[in-house]
Amino acid sequence: MLLFVIILLLGALLIVFKITRKKNLLALLLTSILLSFVIGNFSFLIDINKNVEVSGNYSFTGSVIDVLSEERIDNAYNYTLIIKGDLVGGERVKAYAKLTSTKRIYSGSSIWLDGYFTKADKYYALSLDISHFVKVENQTVSAVKPNDVISNIKMKLLLSFENLMPKTASLNYAVITGETEYVSYGVIQKYRDIGVAHLFAVSGLHIGLMYGVVLALSKLLKLKPKLRLFITLFILFLYLWFCGFSVSSIRAFIIIAIREIALNLGLKSDKTSNLAVSAFIVLIINPCDLFSAGFLLSYSVYLGLILLTSPCENFLSKFLHEKLSKLLSPCLVAQTVSFPILISFFGYASPFSFLFNMVIIPYIAVLYPLILLSAILILIFPTVWVFSIIPNLSFLIIEWMLGFIKTDIFMIKNISFSYSVAPYYMLLYSFTGKLNFSVKTFKLLRIILLLAFLILFLIINFIMY
Repeated sequence: MLLFVIILLLGALLIVFKITRKKNLLALLLTSILLSFVIGNFSFLIDINKNVEVSGNYSFTGSVIDVLSEERIDNAYNYTLIIKGDLVGGERVKAYAKLTSTKRIYSGSSIWLDGYFTKADKYYALSLDISHFVKVENQTVSAVKPNDVISNIKMKLLLSFENLMPKTASLNYAVITGETEYVSYGVIQKYRDIGVAHLFAVSGLHIGLMYGVVLALSKLLKLKPKLRLFITLFILFLYLWFCGFSVSSIRAFIIIAIREIALNLGLKSDKTSNLAVSAFIVLIINPCDLFSAGFLLSYSVYLGLILLTSPCENFLSKFLHEKLSKLLSPCLVAQTVSFPILISFFGYASPFSFLFNMVIIPYIAVLYPLILLSAILILIFPTVWVFSIIPNLSFLIIEWMLGFIKTDIFMIKNISFSYSVAPYYMLLYSFTGKLNFSVKTFKLLRIILLLAFLILFLIINFIMY
């Protein structure tokens, strides 16, 4: 962990050095703030793995901070939860729990339980940000309704969706909030099989669409630039808060914020610097995110889009129509960059997801503002069915299209990238045009990297095991 802190400090100092030479005062100010964050959170980084050392039977009182899954069987609900609260004896814990309840549980619900607590191993502690597992022996949900405002709004929205459009309620709720726990496993698996499950993880796509809507409205109202900046960032921040501050949404918000502030102050900003600053802020808020699939996917894909979209588009335009190459390039880049990470974290990936993304992403991009508007109207008028027509039809059409496809045939499973991931990403980077080599050197480098990747990949998958 000390090494991680040193890397953060050196990285921040390197950015300061680069920025001061370019006299970019805004970026210098942001980096100075970052350095103060690093120093101020030093003790947190050192102590991050020093969780409460308890193991045994305990009584617990606290609240549900995340519902990971919900499955209804007859008159009972099976849940996987992240809970946070106090054990009898005063120790504060954050635990992963599975339980069955006759009452419906929401994020923010109060809960009491007896169970056997064991300390979570490092992998789960980092990826789920928990300290313990608990095998529940007895539980009581003492408050079905959540206590906080955001959780109450989410609960009302979910119940209104379920009342007005029961078949697609969970999908519409997921695309707005990023929470898939109410989507049945079979349905969500279909979207995973074709590589478009990121629709239900509030990310740069959602924040970008929200940003576009707010910006268009503010320009229509002819607001002054500074007032427009404040309103835009305020609304985007409220949306982040509503969606639980996911890594990818924070990344998108910070990049938009830096860009907008720089434009208003007449200062420089570029995509890669903005991405670097947002990564530092995210990791300083929660260093555990470095080990999460969300962080790695969000930042690697966005960086890949910055560096590789143009080279990919130039290559495809040689034998495809210009508009088709523009549409295909970002989807192909996103899949190529994310493929090893998906295999590593989830054990499978779809090699044809770029084709489905070409169709479904533009479709949702067009309808997303209307789905969001419908959700707001449904919250205000929860019994008016006419507001549910657009969101209901949106996913009924997708479900109808998926009904003709056997989605699981598109999956690649049971392979490992392991150390072969290094030459894989080096090979991709060689296509960015950022290396100042001759044509012959480039060809030789790419052949070496390709052979290194193939040899390592074959050894890892077919010789070692």
